[in-house]
Amino acid sequence: MDATELAEFGHRLRRARLALELSRAALAVRAGIARNTLTALERGLQHPEPTTLAALARALQVPEHELTNAPPGGVVDPRLAHLNEEDRRVAQAFHHAPTEMKTRVLRALQEPATRADAVALNELAERLAHLDPGQLAAVMRLITEFERMLVPPAMPPGRDRADEHGRGLSSSSSLPPPPQKSGGK
Repeated sequence: MDATELAEFGHRLRRARLALELSRAALAVRAGIARNTLTALERGLQHPEPTTLAALARALQVPEHELTNAPPGGVVDPRLAHLNEEDRRVAQAFHHAPTEMKTRVLRALQEPATRADAVALNELAERLAHLDPGQLAAVMRLITEFERMLVPPAMPPGRDRADEHGRGLSSSSSLPPPPQKSGGK
């Protein structure tokens, strides 16, 4: 949703809440969301997560498309019309993912990969799609830690990798380089 659509969504959400004569606090409890989240949604300051949207629609006893002003099938953008329901959920999850995660996914997709890598990534994506937000956050922390282990630390100014090797600090090994042979026989 763009800024205008978010504002319109917020107005529809507020109208639906007031039609049931509910306070924000009462609707938040009914929907199982934080009152601050509801306030941000009504003000058009926050994108609704798919689970939040579904919970609000249930609590307000209206179909989701009434809140979003989307066609009942859920496909707003004609470019998404060819997607099946699972692909739409993945696209929606990607849309709501943090920027850091989007960047990592796009970087991984742009790197050349073998067929085996692509199959492994697809299997991983299927497994991640079933995690709740807390589990997904834990997985992201682990990925971040692994990335830190794989990426060599930045070199201090004035030093380069050649200095490292000359001092026996090879990045690929903790062993010093083999001794140099002298120039004679």
